[in-house]
Amino acid sequence: MAVDRWRAVALTVAAVASASAQPAEVAVVPAMPVHEGEGIEWTGCAVSVRGKVILQPTSGKIGAGRLLGILGPSGAGKSTLMHLLGGALRASSGVQAVGRVRFMPSGLPVDLSGGDVAFLPQAAAHFSGLTVSETLELAAKLHGRARARDDARAALGALGLAHAGETPVGERAAGGLRSGSGISGGECRRLSIGCAALLSVPRLLLADEPTSGLDAAAALRVVLQLRSIARARQLPAALTLHQPRAAIFHALDDVLLLAQGGRVVYHGSREGAERHFNRLGYERPDDAGVAEWLVDLVAIDAEDAGAARRDGERVAMLAGAWDKRAALERGRRQGDAASRLAAAPPQPVRAPFARAPSASSGLGHAAHALFAGRGRRAGGDAAREENASPDSVAARARAVSRAPRPGFGRRLWLLTLRAAKQRARAWSLLLTRAAAAWLLAHVLALVYPPALVPAATAARGAGAGLRAGAFALLGARAKRGGPGGARRVPLPVGSSSSRWLEQWRRPAPPPSVRLAAPITPSSVADRITLISFGAISVAFSGVAKTLTLVGSESAVIGHERALGLCGAIEYLLAKFVAEAPLDAAIALVFSETLRSAASLRMGRAEANAAFAAVAVASTSLGLAVGSLSPSSDSALVAGVPLLVLFTILGVVNPSGQSADAPPKPALLQLVTNLSPIGAAIRTLLPAELAGARLDRGRFSLANAPRLGALALVKSGDEVLVRLGLGPTGSAADEGRRRAMPNWRDGIVRLAFITLTNLLVAALGALATRPRFVHPRPPPPAQSG
Repeated sequence: MAVDRWRAVALTVAAVASASAQPAEVAVVPAMPVHEGEGIEWTGCAVSVRGKVILQPTSGKIGAGRLLGILGPSGAGKSTLMHLLGGALRASSGVQAVGRVRFMPSGLPVDLSGGDVAFLPQAAAHFSGLTVSETLELAAKLHGRARARDDARAALGALGLAHAGETPVGERAAGGLRSGSGISGGECRRLSIGCAALLSVPRLLLADEPTSGLDAAAALRVVLQLRSIARARQLPAALTLHQPRAAIFHALDDVLLLAQGGRVVYHGSREGAERHFNRLGYERPDDAGVAEWLVDLVAIDAEDAGAARRDGERVAMLAGAWDKRAALERGRRQGDAASRLAAAPPQPVRAPFARAPSASSGLGHAAHALFAGRGRRAGGDAAREENASPDSVAARARAVSRAPRPGFGRRLWLLTLRAAKQRARAWSLLLTRAAAAWLLAHVLALVYPPALVPAATAARGAGAGLRAGAFALLGARAKRGGPGGARRVPLPVGSSSSRWLEQWRRPAPPPSVRLAAPITPSSVADRITLISFGAISVAFSGVAKTLTLVGSESAVIGHERALGLCGAIEYLLAKFVAEAPLDAAIALVFSETLRSAASLRMGRAEANAAFAAVAVASTSLGLAVGSLSPSSDSALVAGVPLLVLFTILGVVNPSGQSADAPPKPALLQLVTNLSPIGAAIRTLLPAELAGARLDRGRFSLANAPRLGALALVKSGDEVLVRLGLGPTGSAADEGRRRAMPNWRDGIVRLAFITLTNLLVAALGALATRPRFVHPRPPPPAQSG
């Protein structure tokens, strides 16, 4: 039944939008009659921050199908009141709120995460890589729409965005597409309206400064769109405005005017606002609009002390006059309600928000059949509901008022697809990262070049199985170098682009007889430094990229989490699944380039697995830091020192480690064990040095070791022992050789670090979930 209702809603949306005769205001949902008393009401609502009153106690209501404009100068508390009504007032140090906000006539509290509120923040945020139609379709799926694609297509036409359906959202929202692409600011704001209000079933529609940054025509269209949704869905709606133009002001049904200090000076119909202030002795100038005149009445000129005093007295008088009028009206309503309650016969309990069809519109009958099915379902067993508690009836009414939202697995799949599309379409960023990895590997190979040895010695050091291949590659150059082949050549050639391309064109030897530069005592330190800087570069690149992306998407994800559309855990997992393969691919480009340019001894499998693993671990580290940070700026501030700490504790000292060195403190040892840089270095060095024999050749000053700790080593195993990466004692002992570190153990360690980072990210996301201030009930009035 719910699927059929949503399908009919989508078709009705398209039919009404195409048949609309007014281009400025599009009817986006079937019109239904206004019923007095169905809306939202707040009583005694006030907000203070560290003792400073931001919003004075205020009471009011918004009727169903009516659009309330909250006006006032800057700092009057407009956004504070808006967030308080929607249950979206962020909890922070010193924030206190009192009051009661309830739907009428059910008395249900406002549940932001339960789907009661369609909230449009001031800054519209969407994923820039997705198209407009994909954004709407994803919103429909997250709201539980069964025919999401059809509903999104119908919403495109209703919002006036059919021409931009395949256009990326662009840089005006989160993400990183190229400048100049994307939709306009007004189209982006209408897209937010469609995602928040058109593809869901809210009970309250709120918009914070929806016209800011828009031109006059776009701003008017957005306000008319909001009014159309409110009237068609019979929703109480409110929006904050600073100084609206006349056309926008006349689109409002009601006005709430706030003065400096959060004091209400008027709350009523738009038509009655000017009459109210005329009775108080204030006349509007002929050259001023009504909205401009109202805001000027409650503004305070803080630059002139005398004018500020006079403005303050005027505001205090206006606020006092309104308090007296509001008290009289409140007493009259309470007396009328008591009289009606005493005269009315008892009525059975019915489901809230069940509406009757309109007798004047056939379309109203069809719309009621779609939306009122929830009332029939909630009231199917009238006998039981008569004896049920109000809370149980309200819970059932809420449960059937909207389609069930997808579960964890479905949300994880949807968010993963979104993240994958976002990254795949940012192809320029991927190409830039790949080119940077290629260039960085060549720079490292130039700074730390392979050892230069006589060609004959290089061939002899390669072993009997490599002798023929070495002479085949280097024989001609050795002969040109003079008698005895004493000319020094690098093997393989990697110090210039032309010689590297020449080496690349040669047929590669089989993996079992791969030619590598011989390891000499003087080149051991260079290899250690080269591998260390390679691991550091991959780790820094992965963490910095992840922190940047998480920061750019924080506004979108924070809004979705606040509305209950997704959780932090599925977002982090989806982000990891989408980003980790791309980061590993960039690391493979770096690994292959570094092996060829620097003539590393380790095999392709060892190098690629190690660099890919550290890239994946760095991505998870970036997610962990981002989830623990309250903002993108704080994530970057915390991420860089953490990476520096991991580098300091993770690098290996090329001069060696003393056997009797004192152990590190427990905390530093824990940080060392969690360092992806340290784990990568301890994975790559054994792969490069384990089992290698150092080729000393003919002694010369150029071939002398530059570090005393490695002066007498004869093998790579001894180097690992001196560095503290292997067992103590003679590495020639066969039993101890079996105990030498294995690169596969390092991969397992990096996998453990990745899982630990993901666990920390999940815990951090739960700890930093959006928290909102729930107003405490106002204290009871004391009699006497």
